[in-house]
Formats: sequence, C-alpha cells, structure tokens
Amino acid sequence: MVTRSLPFALATFMAAALLFLIEPMTAKGLLPILGGSPGVWNTCVLFFQVALLGGYALAHGLVLTIPGRARLIILLIGYSAVLILLPFDPSDPLSIAPLTESRPTFWLLLCLAKMVGLPFLAIATIAPTLQNWFSLPGDKVAQNPYPLYASSNLGGLLGLVAYPVVIEPFLTLSEQGRLWAWGYRFFLGLVFLCGLLTWRSVKSGESKVPEHMSEGPSPGWRQFARWIALATVPASLMLGVTTYLSTDIAAIPLLWIIPLALYQLSFIIVFAQNSFKFDLRCSRWLPLVVSALAIALGFGLVQAWWIPIHLIGFFMVAMVCHGQLARSRPESRFLTGFYLALCVGGVLGGALNTLIAPLIFDRIAEYPLALVLGLFALPMAWPRSRSEFALPCVVGVAIAIAVTDLGGAGDSLLSVLSAMLAIGLIAFAAWKQKSSPARFALTVGAALTASGLSSGVNGQFLRRERSFFGTLRVTTSDDGQYRRFFHGSTLHGIQSLDPKNRDEPLAYFTRSGPFGQLYGAFHESAAPRSVGIVGLGAGAMACYAESDEAWTFYELDPAVAAVASNPSWFTFLKDSRASQTKIVLGDARLKLQEAPDHSFGLIVLDAFSSDAVPVHLLTREALDLYRRKLAHKGLIAFQITNRYLSLEPIIGSAAQESGLTCRVRYDTDLTREESKAGKQGSIWAVVAQDLADLGPIATDPRWRTARQGRRAWTDQFSNMWDALPASQSLTLRAQP
Repeated sequence: MVTRSLPFALATFMAAALLFLIEPMTAKGLLPILGGSPGVWNTCVLFFQVALLGGYALAHGLVLTIPGRARLIILLIGYSAVLILLPFDPSDPLSIAPLTESRPTFWLLLCLAKMVGLPFLAIATIAPTLQNWFSLPGDKVAQNPYPLYASSNLGGLLGLVAYPVVIEPFLTLSEQGRLWAWGYRFFLGLVFLCGLLTWRSVKSGESKVPEHMSEGPSPGWRQFARWIALATVPASLMLGVTTYLSTDIAAIPLLWIIPLALYQLSFIIVFAQNSFKFDLRCSRWLPLVVSALAIALGFGLVQAWWIPIHLIGFFMVAMVCHGQLARSRPESRFLTGFYLALCVGGVLGGALNTLIAPLIFDRIAEYPLALVLGLFALPMAWPRSRSEFALPCVVGVAIAIAVTDLGGAGDSLLSVLSAMLAIGLIAFAAWKQKSSPARFALTVGAALTASGLSSGVNGQFLRRERSFFGTLRVTTSDDGQYRRFFHGSTLHGIQSLDPKNRDEPLAYFTRSGPFGQLYGAFHESAAPRSVGIVGLGAGAMACYAESDEAWTFYELDPAVAAVASNPSWFTFLKDSRASQTKIVLGDARLKLQEAPDHSFGLIVLDAFSSDAVPVHLLTREALDLYRRKLAHKGLIAFQITNRYLSLEPIIGSAAQESGLTCRVRYDTDLTREESKAGKQGSIWAVVAQDLADLGPIATDPRWRTARQGRRAWTDQFSNMWDALPASQSLTLRAQP
C-alpha cells in the first residue's frame, strides 16, 4: 500500500503546485494592462476560486453519476486534451481578449477564462478525483484519503514559495509559461499511473459506493452551511489583508503569495494526522494579536513594523476556522461534498471582496469586517446577555473621541485619555476573552466601526469613493487652512484655501524641493514647451505651467480625474496658466503610444496607487517609450518617494542599460516650519540623454548619480527583492 500511495501523493502534490504557480504568473502578465491595480489580484483569485469550485463540482458529479471505469476513461481523455492548449504565454493577454476599460473586472474574468480556464479547470478536478480513486480499495489505509489533502496543500505551498524565490527572479513570463507546460506533462504521466492502479480496483459496470464507504449518515444542510461559513471567513480575510498590504507597497506576486501561502499552511497543519491541536493554541493567542490589530487599524498606523502583525493575525484566524473544518470533516464517502462546500466558501469570500465590497463600501472595510467575523468562529463566541454589549459601547465611544481628536488639537487631554481608555479596555476584553469571547469580538467590532465612521485626524470629509483602482478621500483640515487629497493611506495632494496661496504647489512639488528645481532646469532649456504628466493626483504640478506651454495629464482612474477637475475641491487645473491643459484617461503605457514621437520637453512620472508605484511604469521598455516621446534636450522625471521600497536602483539600472544619465535627490530632512507650511519629504530621479541636458542639476551636489541594481526590470522580468529593503524611506509619504 505504501507503493500504491506514492504516485497518488506525487500526483496531488504536482496538481496543487501547478495550480498555485499558474495564479501569480497569469496575474503578473495582466497587471500592466490594468495599471498595476491591486484589484487585479483579487479578481484573479475570484476567477481561480470559481474555476476550482467548477472542478470540484465536476468531480463530485462524476462520482455520483458515472460508473467507475467509464469515469476513469472520461477524466484521462480530458486531462490529455489540455495538451493542445499548451504552452500558454501569460505576457500577452491582449491577444486573447480586447480590453474594455469601462468594466475591467468582467474583462479580466473573460481574459482569464480564455487564457487558462480549461487547464485550470482540468487540474482543479484532480484532488477530489484522486482521493476518490485512492479510497476505492477496502483496506484501512484507503479509508483515510485525507493525508492526500495534506499532500495537495503542501504542493500548493511549495509552488507559491518557489514562484517569488526561484522562478520570478530568473525566468521571463514566456519562459515561465513553457516551464509550466512541461510540469503539466509530468503531472499527466503521474495521473495515468494512478489511473492504471485504480483500474484494477474498479469493475467495469460499478455504480455503487464500496461497502466500507457506505456507513454513517449523510451530512445535513446545517453542516454544509457551517462548512461554507467557516471557509468563507478566511478566504475573505486573505484577500482583505492582501489588498491592504499591496495597496501601500506594490501590486506584486511577492505580496500576493505571502497571505496565500499562510492560507495554505493553515490547511496543511490542521489536516495533518499529528497537528498537536495547533489551532487550539492559536485560539488562545488570537485575542492578543487581534487587540494589536484593532489598535493599528483604529488609529491608522501604517508603519512597516505592523506588516508582520497583520499577517500573523490573518494566519491565526485561518487556523481557528480551518481547525474547526478539520475536526468536523466527514468520512471518505462524503469527501467530494466536503471539498465542494470548502470551494463554495472560497468563492463567496472572493465574491464578497471583489464584487460586492467595492459597491457597498467606500473604503477597504471588508478586511476589518472579516477579522471580526473570524473572532465569532471561536468557541462560544455568541452574545449570551445584554450586559456583553456594555463594554463594546464604551470602547466605541472612546475610540471615536480619540480618533476624531476633538477639534484637531492633536494632543488634547481628552483625546489622549480617550485613546488610553480604549486601548486599556481592549486589552481587558482580550484578557477576559476566555470567559466571554462574544464580548471581546463585539469590543473589537465596536472599536473598528467607530474608527471607520469617525472623520479621524485628517479633518472633515468632503468625499469618499472607491473604484477598481483604489480608494480616495478629499478632506478639509480642522483649522480650515488646507484641502487634502488621499489615495489609500497616502497623501497625494495639498492645496491652501487662502486665496493668496492657492496657486502655490505644496506636498512633494514645492518650489524649494526637487521638482521645483527640475522644472527650473526644464524652463531654462531649449526643449519644446510641452509637458506630459503620468499621474494626476490633485493636479498640483499645474501651478508651474506658463502661458506658452501645453500640459497633458495621463490618469488611469476616472474618479481621480473627477476630483482634480472639480473646482469646489481643487482649483489647480482651473487656475493653470498653460495654453492647453488636457486629461487623457487610461493607462499611461497604452495612451502615451498614441502621442507623437519627440513631442514632450518634460515627462514626469508621478503615478501611485496609495504608496505603490505600478511596476510596468518602471521597466526598460517603459523608459524606451518615454525616451521615444521625449524631444531633444528633454528631461524625464520620476517621483520615487516610498515608505517601503527603494526604487532608486530600479531607475538607475534601466537608465544605465538604455545609455542614459540619471541623477537622484533626497529631500527628506525638513524643518518644522517647512512641514507646517505643507511641504512633504520627497525623493526624485531625473533621466536625460546627456549630462549637459540636466543644466544646473548636473553640478548641484544635492543630486548624485543613481546607484544601480543587479538587473533592470523589463515587461517580462521584475524582481521585487532588488527594491528591498528601503530603510531610508520608511517614514516618507505617511498619513499625517
């Protein structure tokens, strides 16, 4: 039996590895078409969850309706037919489905279906199918196919880890597609071997379940509903924490894979035969971690050292939910139905985050919501009396007072006392969690709800909106002096409300900062008086425009364009002195190709989704495009300010390989007066054909030659390890 078990274990291992390798490589190929939006990954995960559900449903239906050997033949023919579609190229999605920018979610789902739908569906059937084949003999080992489930999850985990560590840093997307095709061929050989071993155990006309599998009652609808609920919460939480992290850092496979790998790891642990009840230990420590998360989310703390806490909290919730699933798993006769329920939960979690949450929430509220729902998965986590609502109400009021800050004093005594009270009560609820888990869950929920409804330290909200490309807010400071524009957790623009100063560029674009100096060099040069800006924000750079200049802004998100164009919020565009100011909607890489060659004297890259720069705007091909559109003696400027990543070596390598010169200036040491006046620390890079084109920047000691990474990024290759760590920029662009 050990000999028979080995090919089944290897086949399930390979199937899971292939499934979880195809996900990040396909999503990475689609990112440039949709502006590097974090929503790409959520939509991809939803598609793969739906396809997985389809595969499990197909396997479940075949088990119920098709006799043994006939079912075996049908499946083997189907797996072989996939070879006709291989290899696929994840780097060329537009050749498969034309982009419809107005509905990117549904276009993306269609594109995924055409690219990898059939191969993914075929492999998705293999886990329940092989476990069903394996359980057909009547010996004791065959009666417990769940170790194969652990083998499947182990394969998925190793596939996920291998992608950012071994595959992405060394192979282009086209090479990754060919490698995946060879992996599928090896997997197909293992499946045929498993089919041969199963053939001997199945009679030609068999339609009944083996005798050893027909004992015990069938799970009822309540049990199925419980399985679905327990699977929905961690699936939603995984996407929530992924969106939360990738919005501020970067939409890259590395940040997609870490939460997904932890998700898989929780399955491996709870379904292992000797798990030592690790999920119960997580239940005891979960309140402590969630208390810290409630404080971080409630007070808007976005520093880098909170990232591990977010990941640990997610992993513990997944362990608690998946642990209950493992303990309630049915006998092997009902395993296809059990896996089907788990897939339904995964699809529901993905649909809640990808389709429903952007419609009903104006911020990333699904993350804290799933976190709170995970607490109700703890034993006895339901309210038993009205008294359990008292503490949550007190904490909610205290958090609201502390975060709202009562008039914006920032250090008011009542605000400080309220914050201390809220933190103390959350800690108390966590300490007493064992005696009243419902009270703790309600306390965390009240704290997060109060902080979300409060206007916070950013002043009075004028607008909140959420689109496929992110969340935005327009606020007025409590003292009434400034209008602010936030994308995600990052400040993207400030305008003074004093009529005398409203045309003064602030934040990262001040006249005393790097961009002011860059524009001065452009203004003194002989380059054409036309400017192309990638990334609109609040439109603050338009303050520099002169009457003999034409300015074109390229903006991906229509919601951002609506904010910047509304003079009741920001007047930068309205007051611009440029002879022509135009906004072009769409991804800059696609839209810039339509501009005449050598038409811009200055091209500025200031495209951010919260704090993340879309990777496809930093590649060597992107730089070649900017260079082609740049006029003689022109300049290309990059704003590379970032809390988490060091983008200097990325730009430096691309410039060096393209034969261009590159200088970088760090303007991060601000005086108190500068900060009070609205200036933000920033890092800028400038690229030119020749050193002489930089004008006074070439001899300014504040501008130094950009250091280079190991290899320039391309559309086919990018390695985020080259941009880590970024200790020199961790305090930049933080939410004030």
